[in-house]
This record gives sequence, C-alpha cells and structure tokens, in this order.
Amino acid sequence: MSKAKKIKILFLIGSYGTGGKERQLAELIKILPQDQFDIHLVVKKEETYYIIDLKNKLSSFYSLERTRFGLSSIPLLKKHIRKINPDIVHSWEAATSVFAIIIKILLRGKYKTIDGSIRQAPASYNLFSLYRVERWFIQAFSNFIIGNSKAGLSIYNAPPSKSKCVYNGFDIQRVNNITPLDVVKKTFLIQTKYVIGMVARFEPEKDWETFLTTAIKIVTKRQDVSFLAVGDGSMISMYKNVIEDSFKTRIIFTGHQKNVESIVNCFDIGILTSNSDTYGEGLSNSILEYMASAKPVIATNCGGTSELINNEVNGYLIPPKDPAILEIVIESLLRDKTKRTNMGLKGLHKVKTEFSLERMGSDFINIYQSLIKR
Repeated sequence: MSKAKKIKILFLIGSYGTGGKERQLAELIKILPQDQFDIHLVVKKEETYYIIDLKNKLSSFYSLERTRFGLSSIPLLKKHIRKINPDIVHSWEAATSVFAIIIKILLRGKYKTIDGSIRQAPASYNLFSLYRVERWFIQAFSNFIIGNSKAGLSIYNAPPSKSKCVYNGFDIQRVNNITPLDVVKKTFLIQTKYVIGMVARFEPEKDWETFLTTAIKIVTKRQDVSFLAVGDGSMISMYKNVIEDSFKTRIIFTGHQKNVESIVNCFDIGILTSNSDTYGEGLSNSILEYMASAKPVIATNCGGTSELINNEVNGYLIPPKDPAILEIVIESLLRDKTKRTNMGLKGLHKVKTEFSLERMGSDFINIYQSLIKR
C-alpha cells in the first residue's frame, strides 16, 4: 500500500514578531503532523522571536527582506511560490492574500488559497475605504476564509459557504514552567497585596487611557494595589508621562517582556480595554493568557471578546471608555476573594475545553484536507 502524499502548505505572513497571529501560526506549525504536511514559510522581514523554535519543522524558510508588502514584492514572492509549488497557500495578512491570488492567476496555479487575515472585529468600517475593496477581492477569489472570531467573520460579511471560525489555541504547558511569584514581584519592586495588570501593545487600538485613568484613581485612595502595564509600542512614552512621580512605584510600565505567563501569574485581576469603534478585538491572546492562569478578567465588550468571557461567570464585560465602571468592578472583585477564585477557575476550564491547541490543530487539519479533496 503506497504512502499518502503529504499536503504541501506555504504560509505567508509579515514580519515574524510577537503579535497574536504570529503566536497562533507558531503553535500551528509546531503541532501539524510532519508525516502529513510539508510546511514552508515566507515572511516579509525576519524577526527571530519565534523562528528559532520553528525551523526544524519547516521544509523551507524565506524572508523577502522588505519593510512592507508592495507591488515590488510580487516578483520575488512569485519566484518562491513557483519553486515551492504548494498545494495550499495560507496567508495571514490581507496584503499577502491579495498577492497569493494575483500570483495564482499569473502562474495559472492550481494551489488553493486560504485567507486568514480576519483577526479584528470593529463595530463598523468605511463603506468606501480601500480596505473594503481589498476584502471584496479576497473574499471573492479565495478558496477559503478563516477568522479567529465569529464576530470578525460577521462584520466583514465572509461568505458562510467558504468560511469558518477557528479559535486561537492555547498551549496550557506555558503556565506550568513559570518564574516563582516572589521573584517576579521582586523584579518589578512590587510590595502591595494586590496586583492588577494589562498585557497589550501601546498602540491606538488598545485603550490604555481608560486603564491608566482607573489606575490613578485607585492608587490615589488605596495603598494596597499596584498596576502593571505590560507591553511596548509607539505610544508608551506618551502614557508614561501622564503618571505622577509619586505613583510610579505602583503604576509600573514593564516594557516588552518574554516571560508574559510569569508576569500574569502575579495578577489578581487581568484587564483588557480596547478601542471598539476603530479596532475591536477578534480573539485576544492576552485574555487567553489571563484565563489559562486562572485569573478573573475584566474586558471591553467589543468584537469577539464575548466569545471568551461569559459575563459574571469567568469575568466581566464592560462598556468601552468607561473608567468609572472599570473602577467599580475592580473594587468589587478586590473585596471578594471567593469570586476571584471561582471566576479564574471557570476561565481555566473554558481554555482547556474550548481553546486547546488540539482543538485548533484539528480544525485547521480538517480545513486543509477538505480543500485538497475539492
């Protein structure tokens, strides 16, 4: 009996940094069975955060060494696609999805295209924007569309006949090998009983203003709470400048951190405030990290966040840009240790049952196999 032919997949993504889609793709590459899949990766520009862990899983890896995906990228990308001759090109960004389709037409290629760029769920988007035209093109000519939230697929009107929500999978082993709590607290000079934290980029889509406004109000009246702002980005200096010197020992900016799970482990409450109108979370990896560490979550009710948080069960969903409500909910949770514990455990259970790596891998494998059979 002849051995089944491997499915050859080419993944296309931008700079391989530390974002949510990069994490999800890294986890997917690690769990795809190598006896069933021949895996190739092309990136816009190499950033080595995850690449070192992946190269032994890849049959080939190419960096276009471009600062952006423009028309000048097409000839080089076309060359790599011709050389690899994939069965499936799975793109993780809108630009690469467009190019994968264009190159398929130019080469008269027989490969199937998957668009995996729907990772946001804004309340609305401009009817006359270039991105709407781009999305129309992608959805008209892609063989399949994957979003990481049902909300995202809905807002962008992905055709139900060729689209599916595949939730991010979380590797629960990540929380089993963490730095001891006392060491983390010592690292950031935390001396308070309670720690409240948010893990997010310092970019416009994240509503750091609400988080920090609330933090200032609480540390003004309480001495037993510290706030950790975990992440980096273009706006971090601006936000640092709004914190008075007297509060800087209890409103702490950590900058970029690799051991996020260890830091989240010292939280009593995990927060994620988002700008819902302009962005809208698809499925937040930060929230998954909080839940996997058995922490109660308070998050802006937008996008796909309600697919993670059952309000008043494993956390709270609050209105956008409302520091007063955020303050009330934080104070309520700080007063009730039993509620914090129960919410955290329910969140952990949800991650294990609904957002496991195994479930994510199975969903992707089923999609790939069904596409090849068409």
